[in-house]
Amino acid sequence: MQGVDANIRELYDSLDAFLPVYFGFINPVLHRYEGEEGALNENQIKVLMAIRKTGCISQAEISDVFMIPRTSLTTVTRSLEARGLVRREAVGADRRSHGLALTDAGHALLDRKRDENLRELGSLFAGLSPAEATAVIRGFRTMEAYFGRGGFNPCKRDA
Repeated sequence: MQGVDANIRELYDSLDAFLPVYFGFINPVLHRYEGEEGALNENQIKVLMAIRKTGCISQAEISDVFMIPRTSLTTVTRSLEARGLVRREAVGADRRSHGLALTDAGHALLDRKRDENLRELGSLFAGLSPAEATAVIRGFRTMEAYFGRGGFNPCKRDA
């Protein structure tokens, strides 16, 4: 394609090659869970992780960021509330506006999930040299900095 920078083309090609690897190896580690509470699906885990990252987030923001249809997100949120993993918190003075926050049980589950992830990723990446690991980490941190959102948290807004 004319007019496309060579770096952009290489970035596209590397992402195109990486995505099947991600979905085949890394996604199953990060977005699946079976524990004493029962199984959690990918969308449930995404919601829990989004809440943990922000402290509190609206369903609309989760829907926009993770491209989860709002009707599906309502089902996911209700299932997490029923399990005692999330709660609704009022945002500002408007009682109709609320965000989702983790309960103590939600934090505990994510702590167990993180420990499980670390074990599984340790096995998955056992053959990676320290130099290769450093390069991967640098790449992830570069993308995080580039796409970072500045810590927006709807539950900390002024009323």
